[in-house]
Amino acid sequence: MKHVAIVTALFTTGVIVGFLNESIGVVSFALNAFLYLLIFIIGVLVVLEVRSVKFIASSLGLALRLAASTVVGSALGGAIVGALIEGSLKPYLAVALGMGWYTFTGPFLSITNNYWGLLGFTSNVLREAATFIIYPLLAKNLAIEAISIGGATTMDTTLPVIARYGGGEAALTALVHGFILTLLIPILVPLVMELP
Repeated sequence: MKHVAIVTALFTTGVIVGFLNESIGVVSFALNAFLYLLIFIIGVLVVLEVRSVKFIASSLGLALRLAASTVVGSALGGAIVGALIEGSLKPYLAVALGMGWYTFTGPFLSITNNYWGLLGFTSNVLREAATFIIYPLLAKNLAIEAISIGGATTMDTTLPVIARYGGGEAALTALVHGFILTLLIPILVPLVMELP
């Protein structure tokens, strides 16, 4: 619980600094460099912890099944919300199928409608933020299953939290899971918006 409070405080501080900082280019560069360094370190740790090719192959299969489950679960969630709130399921499905990739989903949906763009951006930012808070709580019993919470973010921004609390298998599964979803999102979101 202490870690959740620390992560929440750091995230909130980051949001405040982001709003106050006028030289966002420097912050963006530093953030990207730090993120790449973290991914590199996680890669080294995964290899140190997982030395079996058979284990890596089983993790890849698990990641494929998990990605499929994430897509189905996100679509169901979007459909349920759409049915409860309004008659048109299409935009809610598109928002849900953004699966954490807010920098794609928000701008893409804003082409159609500013409201949907804002909703797509906000709900997917919240999905990423929720992963930082919820994954550490679930990792002890559901380290692999809880990866789905992060959606596409499990390949990059939420990977360090997953690696820390889920271990090497969860980190490798999360990396592949996020990669697969990152390939699917630019296909699924526009496809849903083209439905009649």
